[in-house]
Amino acid sequence: MRISRTYNDNELKQSGMFVLKDAAGGHALLLQRGSRLIELIPAGCRHSGIWFDQAALRKGSWNVGGERTWISPEMKYFVDGAGEYYVPSQLDPGNYHMFYLSNDLIQAEQICSMLRSSDGRKVDVRIKHRYKLAANPFSMSTCEFSAELRSVSYIGLDIRKSIKLLSSPNPSDESVPAVNLWSILQVPPGGDVLVPVIGSRPPLTMYSQAASIEVFNGGHYMKFSFNGASRFKLSFPPLQSTGRFGYFRRIDQNTCCLIVRQFQVNPSGLYPDYPADRPDDSGSCMQYFYDGGQMGGYGELEHHSPALCGPAEAVDQSQLYYFVGNDEQISQAAYHLLGISLN
Repeated sequence: MRISRTYNDNELKQSGMFVLKDAAGGHALLLQRGSRLIELIPAGCRHSGIWFDQAALRKGSWNVGGERTWISPEMKYFVDGAGEYYVPSQLDPGNYHMFYLSNDLIQAEQICSMLRSSDGRKVDVRIKHRYKLAANPFSMSTCEFSAELRSVSYIGLDIRKSIKLLSSPNPSDESVPAVNLWSILQVPPGGDVLVPVIGSRPPLTMYSQAASIEVFNGGHYMKFSFNGASRFKLSFPPLQSTGRFGYFRRIDQNTCCLIVRQFQVNPSGLYPDYPADRPDDSGSCMQYFYDGGQMGGYGELEHHSPALCGPAEAVDQSQLYYFVGNDEQISQAAYHLLGISLN
């Protein structure tokens, strides 16, 4: 869905939206409410790489789509004292202040208080985002294959997120809660998730409505689809993560697209998120959720940063690369960025 075409720059600001435009005419559209990236469209294209629900935005729902920031472990911060799941409104949409640091750099920040369900402790955090456009990775290389891919329709974004714990100044305090950044990119359904991995261990099923989920194991990568009527969530640990994954989707008979996320992984870090029925099973670095068409029709590409414990600020630096082209172009981009052949 594309919404920015109906707005000029003044109207964008009045609507709480901010835009970064590249020299070719592509753009990234950001929403101050929740500090979400809601649109990513290369020059000359009509299709965004991101799922966005404009009707949900008008209704004031939290689930408007886009790329959002939550914190984890989920079962400690999204479950109340009675054991009921909820989305803390102080986190999402929260109360972000978004502004231009320069024509090509946008910042958003907020301070929010979360309640840890296990002991009712209040956890105060400051979250900051910085957004700027990211160069086409093929334009930065002199390799022969790069020259052929520099002309493919492209838009990219560099996202820097930071979190600081404000409520526990003493890092030696054993009661300091583990908390980490959790980045969630919502994408349209009907495509294939492409996950380069180290080792061939299958993903952990965090939950599934179906008896089994069809996952293709290519040895050095996993592939599965966001389609069908069953909801599921899969997880990979940091030891298996290469710090990169992608999502391939066909737009029409002649056009397809690829979105790739690059992020930082620390195998020595604490990744505290866990399945609801396995509280001792921490170590979830990459997660993939599909709603089965039951919550609007979307999939989620998720990654976690290591946990922040103590007063230091933790940073998650990631990039989104989005390409639109014909089968051969997108197949080549997937091969060179993910090491996965789509043919």
